[in-house]
Amino acid sequence: YGFILSSRVGHLIGNMDTYLCYKSQGLQDDDLYKKYKTIHIFYCQEDVCNKEILNKLKKRVIILPRFLLHWVEQFDVFLDKFIKSKRIHEIGCYDDVSGKLSFKSNKVPYIERDFNGYYNNIQNFYLGEKDLDIGNSIFKELGINSEKKIICINARDTEYLNQIYPDNDWSRHDYRTFDIEYFNETIKYLIRNNYFVIRAGSIAAKESTIIDENFLDYPFCNFKSDLLDLYIAHKCSLLISTSSGLDNIYSSFRKPILWPSLFPIKDIRSSSDSYMASFRHLEREDKTKLTFKEVLNLNLDYCYNSSLLKKNNLFLSKPNSIDIMETTKDMLNHLNHNYEFSDKEENLKNKFFEIFENSNYFNNFQRFHKKINFKVSKYFLNQNEWWLS
Repeated sequence: YGFILSSRVGHLIGNMDTYLCYKSQGLQDDDLYKKYKTIHIFYCQEDVCNKEILNKLKKRVIILPRFLLHWVEQFDVFLDKFIKSKRIHEIGCYDDVSGKLSFKSNKVPYIERDFNGYYNNIQNFYLGEKDLDIGNSIFKELGINSEKKIICINARDTEYLNQIYPDNDWSRHDYRTFDIEYFNETIKYLIRNNYFVIRAGSIAAKESTIIDENFLDYPFCNFKSDLLDLYIAHKCSLLISTSSGLDNIYSSFRKPILWPSLFPIKDIRSSSDSYMASFRHLEREDKTKLTFKEVLNLNLDYCYNSSLLKKNNLFLSKPNSIDIMETTKDMLNHLNHNYEFSDKEENLKNKFFEIFENSNYFNNFQRFHKKINFKVSKYFLNQNEWWLS
């Protein structure tokens, strides 16, 4: 049995996409799976953030009511206090780290998106003909030109979590928030180049100031729905993101993703060659910036809590709207097969990956990066040679 983190969209679709990728290739190397025929069954949390995703999952896996399997798991946890069974009946959710149970596991098939070591081009989530008809009809009503390629922007802020889970303190994620205004130059550039731009996500704190017939500020649209969230990802040609769970909808539809100002560094999804990134810098109080190696030495390459930055008296550099636009141009050139490196750029790229692959984090947790295919923006490398020193 397996537990689906259904309250957060990134885990709901991302975890299960990872599971289905491993399952489709028959990658079960656990002794239990070798000895016996197994059946995998799942259950959800009390909250389901997107019912359309759940409906699609029910066509692929067995999902039983929570009131049945939740108590099975609780009984399993209770028994584990007396019998070190390693909870062999649980799908990819057990790891004995210093005697503590961890959600991440070394068993396959994994049910955790952050393993990210295996990726195939098999698409596990599709929209049916009826779904497409509904989406086409709404797009037509919104005046979206079906002749144009669609590029989506995901500017992460805390409004979604604050509205859905108002009793939780999400301030630890404050450093990951982005003002949509940082994307203004990029949106204008894309519109000038005949793209239709959609700001992704159903909830946002602030409306964009851009008003154009080729731009849709979807969080403030009257046609929002669980289905339309998926339809937009289906129609999208490229997602430009600041990294959030929403990205997993687009990766599940096998869409290219650009992270133009990424932090933490190891947040990159490494397995696909249709992913590209450039990175935000850490600064000291005197505004001097840390090199890549200095970030690694402070173990901040996988920092997910603002308090770690405060503890080290460090600050994230502000995003630069021109940098985001130039990095977007790199990604478009890559997708159009017009992305060649000069000798100097090739050396910089190799230097980046040498540092990346020899970090302690990479060597201790290679399950996160079993195969590295992602691209690094040439613009970023050329602008930040010092960072690789």
